[in-house]
Amino acid sequence: MHDTLEMAILGTEPKQTAVVLARCGTDMAIENLPIGQELRDLLSFRDHVDQSLHSLKDRPLEVDLAKFGNDLFKYVIRGDVERIYYGLPTDALVRLNILSNSQELQSIPWEYMQDPKQPAGPWVVRSVVRIIPTVGSNPPNPLPLATLNRKLKILFAFADPVDQDPVSWSDVKDAVERALQAGIPANNYELKVIDANPKALAEALQETQYDIFHFSGHGVVDENGVGQVLLMDRTGNRSIPYSAAKLSMILRSRGIRLVILSACYTSSGNYTDKFDVTAIALIGAGIPAVVANQFPVPDSTVATFVKPLYDSLFKNGDIDLAVNEARYLLANDPALTQGAFATLEWGIPTLYRHVAGSLILKP
Repeated sequence: MHDTLEMAILGTEPKQTAVVLARCGTDMAIENLPIGQELRDLLSFRDHVDQSLHSLKDRPLEVDLAKFGNDLFKYVIRGDVERIYYGLPTDALVRLNILSNSQELQSIPWEYMQDPKQPAGPWVVRSVVRIIPTVGSNPPNPLPLATLNRKLKILFAFADPVDQDPVSWSDVKDAVERALQAGIPANNYELKVIDANPKALAEALQETQYDIFHFSGHGVVDENGVGQVLLMDRTGNRSIPYSAAKLSMILRSRGIRLVILSACYTSSGNYTDKFDVTAIALIGAGIPAVVANQFPVPDSTVATFVKPLYDSLFKNGDIDLAVNEARYLLANDPALTQGAFATLEWGIPTLYRHVAGSLILKP
């Protein structure tokens, strides 16, 4: 039996108040969250992680990352919330649903949360899911692959402009293709690959309805906190900033069930404006689920994460579980061994979704 622990972290500004609401079955608890030095310490470590991925600081040690994960856990799992958590079976599937209307709380990398009573690292039966509240937006029923009278359609758009660092988009595409070949009969899917320039993207979306949209390229946050993906001009030479609002506008009402953004900072930005963070803007536009990155993501790790993500999705249809599996395998990739330093890559991807958007496919 799978148990679901739903958690809502709510607060306006750190200097006012914040609470955690937890519910599992008929058990419910509310606990106040500290808003002083404890919260500032969590934010400080977040900045350390970000800067270390830019090589501006040394990577934290494994012991430091484990302590940070334990601190995140203790920050939220307290009082009666802790009683609910430890009342669950140890093999239960727990989805920790994070909601917050505070920029400080939203910017914390909850993905690194660690149960102090368990080994350090991601855990395949514990999900960290960022739920975006929506009104009047209901995700479609899971797509039944076995009885589908059409092909599963994936649109893969890549942008590798010459004025940016190279992107190994072909490795990512190959990873998607291998997952499709292993999980779905050859005649039951269609993978369309396009250059990610605005015209080609608009034409592809008008041409047919896609179930999954995957972007491989660069993402940035500008000086005003606006999240952007970098598309290409029509010649493929130069990058074109494409804001979170523009991307959500062009993808909305197209029947897309899942968006995967293999690009940096696609779940970062000004959290006080729902149109400034790409992942949040897409959920607001009616996309049920978005996988994006909260930090700069090393190019060499993207395909390593993407392959098990699709493998698991085609096996069980649940995007929460798929991200779990991909995160777990990324954490255990021998190529990322850092010695005494922390392997940070497994906590970079984030999952944002509609409250009812976990089941994408029905295998």
